[in-house]
Formats: sequence, C-alpha cells, structure tokens
Amino acid sequence: MTALTLSMAACGDDGDGKGGEGGGKGKGARPPAPVNGAPTSGLLFALSQVKADDRTRRSFTYSHQERLRALAGGPLEKSRLSALPIGLGDLGRYPAATIAGPTGIDPAKAGHAWQAGVPPTVAGHLTGPFDADAIGGRLGGLGHKRTGDTWVRRPDGSFDIEDPLTKQGILPTHPLNAIRVDSGRGLTYARLPATLDLVTKDAGGRALDADPAFAAVARCLGTPLAAQLSQRQGSAELVGTAVGGVSQNDLEEVMCVRVAGDANTAATKLRTELGSGRSATGRPWSQIMPGAKAETAGDGVVRLAFRLGADQRPGILFAGFVRSDLPRWA
Repeated sequence: MTALTLSMAACGDDGDGKGGEGGGKGKGARPPAPVNGAPTSGLLFALSQVKADDRTRRSFTYSHQERLRALAGGPLEKSRLSALPIGLGDLGRYPAATIAGPTGIDPAKAGHAWQAGVPPTVAGHLTGPFDADAIGGRLGGLGHKRTGDTWVRRPDGSFDIEDPLTKQGILPTHPLNAIRVDSGRGLTYARLPATLDLVTKDAGGRALDADPAFAAVARCLGTPLAAQLSQRQGSAELVGTAVGGVSQNDLEEVMCVRVAGDANTAATKLRTELGSGRSATGRPWSQIMPGAKAETAGDGVVRLAFRLGADQRPGILFAGFVRSDLPRWA
C-alpha cells in the first residue's frame, strides 16, 4: 500500500462518499483512525494528531490541499482559492518547486496540511506520498543528520546564512530544520527539533480533538477546505473560522465560537451586529457578509455563516480574525 493511500485513509472523503470533502476527485481513501476513535472529517483527524497544550490551543490551521487543487482545476496560486492553503504555514509563501527541488518534499503532493503552535514552537504536518529514503538523501546533502526517522540540521534550532536553503531564496528562519518522516502517513517539520512532538499519532486522549471545546467547534465548522482555530491566551472562548464548498463559485464562510457565556445571548448579539454593526473599516457587516445568518449550534457554540458573492475572494473571516475585526458576539 502506498504512503498516499495510508495517509489519506481517514480523512480523504469526509463522509460524502465522493472521494473528497464536497465532491473532490479521488477514491475516498482515509488515513488510519487515531487512538481515540475514528474521525468524522479531515479537520477532526488533524486535531487528533496534535497534542493539546497552551501553544497548540492558541493557534491551529488546516487545509485540505487535495480538494483545493481539485477545485482550482489548475495552479492553486492563480485561482480564486489562492488564500486558502493556510495549513502550509510558512511553506505556503514559496512555490512548491522551490521547496521540492532541494529537499524532495513537494507540498503540491500533500493531501492535507496542518500547523500548530506559536513561534518559535510551531510544528507542521503534510500527509502524502513522501519517500523517506529519497527525502533523506536530499536532506543529507543539505547538512541534516539522521537519527531514526528524523533528520536535523541544527540541533539547537539556530540558523545561519550558510544554510543551503537560503541560497534557494528561502528565509533562514524556515521551518525545515527538523523533519520527521512517518512511513505511510506523511511528514512533520519544525524549526526546533523538540517541537516535532507537538504532532504525533500517539496523542490519544491528550490530543486537541479530545478537548471538548475544540471538538465542538470542529464539528460546527463541518468539512472545510481550510480552517483556523484559536484560543487567545487567558481567554475562555475558542474561535474557529473556515471556508467550505463544492466549487470555486459555491463557497461558504463559517465562524463558530465556543462562548464563555450564554450561547443564545451571544447569537442574539451576533444577529444585531450583522444587521446594524460595522467593521473597523467602517463598512457595514451587512455589506461584507450579505445574507449572513447567526444561530446556536449546541455545546455552547454560536455559528455565523454566509455565502460568498462572485466578486468576493474567500478568506474574509481569516483576515478578520488576524485583524481582530469580526462581528461581536459579546
């Protein structure tokens, strides 16, 4: 069985039976079920592979790379979906060939991508048909040393201008200093070698999907093309934003919040904001998110959703979260 088949065994189909969430192409193979039970979406599977701690709760991003490529129907970076491969993290700033050439790691072949943590303790993961021996050979040429299934260039995570990857136009702060290839599942990468352990197939009940808030928000977000979950330090609330859909012209943006107070009160506040509130830019939310609906979604979660217009680029909620410019629910 190929690495691709194994790594996609639990989340390539996401329950629609069409070989990809929302009808992407493929045979619908799924990655192996995590220790704490079979996942019901690619997003939940990714959460089941990430250890839950203060760093990963603060920032988690995910993208279904295979579906995005299928929907793009051509170069992803030139499509309407170009802002959605957020699970690639810093790797997404470079053309896939720039990474693949020197390392043998081709992000364009990843099935799913996710990243968890806050700098400098960030780990990323790609599922896909990666050849450990081929990658190891390339990394050895870059100065990485092998220990078991892990290759590390600088054990302390420091960087220098002599790093061969910087000569390829890659910033010296890149996250490919430490790489672990898990045969049949994919690969994990990080700047700091110790951070690789944030992504593990053996997290069991200590993974993010076992956190009630993360599980509830992930279920609310459904089967997204891309998603971001974040719990700000010191906050009791968890915010998730996502983009889903079955084609470039049929996309929906969703925000799900596990609120600290009463969900019904929060939903009422959201509806008021959508009807008469304005963003920090001064534009009414009713113009930015026409037709948006707010409702309770169970488990203390409120849900906002709206369909994107033909002239709107997806990722409105992702950008709003970064700017702290979202409709208020409290």
